[in-house]
Amino acid sequence: MTKRLIASQFYVTEGQGSHHKLLYFPKKGWQSKTDSAFNFMVSKGTLQPLSEPEAEKLAALRRTATLRWLPKTIGLRPVISIKNDKLEVDIIHSKSYLRGLLQKTGHTYMNAQRLNQIWKRLPKNKIEKLYMVSVDIHDAYGSMIQDKVLQIVQETSEMYLGEDFMLKSVHIDYWRKTRVCRELQNDRSYSNNCQTRKVSDLMTTIQRAIKCQTIKRKKRTFLVTKGMSQAMPLSAALCNLYIAHMDRARLAEFSAEPCDTMIRAVDDYLYITPDKARAKRFLDVMSTGFQDYGMYINPNKTQHNLETTSEINFFGYLIDPDSQEVYVKYSQGENAPYRNSVTFSNWADPLAVMKDKLKRIAAFKLNSLTTDPEYMSVEGAMWNVFQTACVVACSFKAMLGSWRSSFDLSTLSDLVHDSADNIAKKVYRLRNSNGMRLHETRWVAVRAYRLCLSHGAADDSNFLGDLVPALECMEEHYRSTVRPTRFRLFWNITESLPPQFTQGH
Repeated sequence: MTKRLIASQFYVTEGQGSHHKLLYFPKKGWQSKTDSAFNFMVSKGTLQPLSEPEAEKLAALRRTATLRWLPKTIGLRPVISIKNDKLEVDIIHSKSYLRGLLQKTGHTYMNAQRLNQIWKRLPKNKIEKLYMVSVDIHDAYGSMIQDKVLQIVQETSEMYLGEDFMLKSVHIDYWRKTRVCRELQNDRSYSNNCQTRKVSDLMTTIQRAIKCQTIKRKKRTFLVTKGMSQAMPLSAALCNLYIAHMDRARLAEFSAEPCDTMIRAVDDYLYITPDKARAKRFLDVMSTGFQDYGMYINPNKTQHNLETTSEINFFGYLIDPDSQEVYVKYSQGENAPYRNSVTFSNWADPLAVMKDKLKRIAAFKLNSLTTDPEYMSVEGAMWNVFQTACVVACSFKAMLGSWRSSFDLSTLSDLVHDSADNIAKKVYRLRNSNGMRLHETRWVAVRAYRLCLSHGAADDSNFLGDLVPALECMEEHYRSTVRPTRFRLFWNITESLPPQFTQGH
């Protein structure tokens, strides 16, 4: 009854950046917002109204998609998707083909391990200062020029498969549980159950995904004439291929100098150079934009240290340009409580699931990039440990509060101990014990748990019970193992909770 009453008066949805938190909008106000956003897309030519014969013709080539809206801090984000589109064989094989083309161009998908390898190659103690410029392309997926996307796919195919690529066939095979295109991969061992596909058929699927995507609204059909939705299965590979082509055509000069580094993670760029003039040149070029590609940066997200020293945000991490240290960045707690970042179900074994979730959360950003002793000091690495442990503790608290189940004190204490032990052992392996002992890292992790769980404990006493006093005893035990020479340093790091872990938790 309550759900039906709410549904009759409000539109309920998640929002961009609010994780799993539900947002409630009065239906009349929501309808007005979405109508304005839709009309704006039609007025700027992103959506083109179709006649009934045109709509029927395109519907025979590609299924009509659904359109929904995600609230952002400012405005709404359109999400266009087709149910189960990613499970269609033609789409899966076309995606494998596109990823093969990307690999041939030398592109590698950015991750923490790859960024760590790049970071270790940066010059250290040789050059007085490194200049860093970070820029973000505004709405990269939605800004792609469709005809140019197709042109780039065709040019890249011709480059690696020959002028007669449309007459050739390729083999789609399994490798490491994913499908790959044999002809576009390096020598590897494959399974025997490959599937032969004509390149012309794959290109037809790609063309239809780009040029024939329609949506329906109020009994009227519209053609998407600009860009692609990020929710479409082929969009990530196509966007990477598109921007990689732009890199080679317009930004090659910034990779010419051996002491310069240009890093790209899809639509985010980080340029690093010891030459201030080249850093300014990169910023000027990116600020001008690339009209022939339809790509322009978002000036509000541009960061650099050309005038003053400032931290740089990139790929979800925080970079200190002076020390070159990389810090974990957990700012989502400033906008939404961490309980909204965890989903819950009626699990048969909640403790086992909780243990697994805590382990995964800790592994998310506590990795080689944020702990490597080649550029991370003991202080910097331990700060990353403390922040990560705070995130894990907030998630632990959120799970306990959502279940409201009675777990005995011994079980919960063991769970915290195992979680802190997992964090300590992970850091020990990553740093090869360089300056950080197991017991000291455990103390920092347990202290993070105790601080997070004791914050607002008066409101949570009904499910935390005697856990906080038990953690105080555990913290005191590990504190006695901390070396006196390290205690003051670690105490300064863990003296209080960072602000993002105190709001709404």
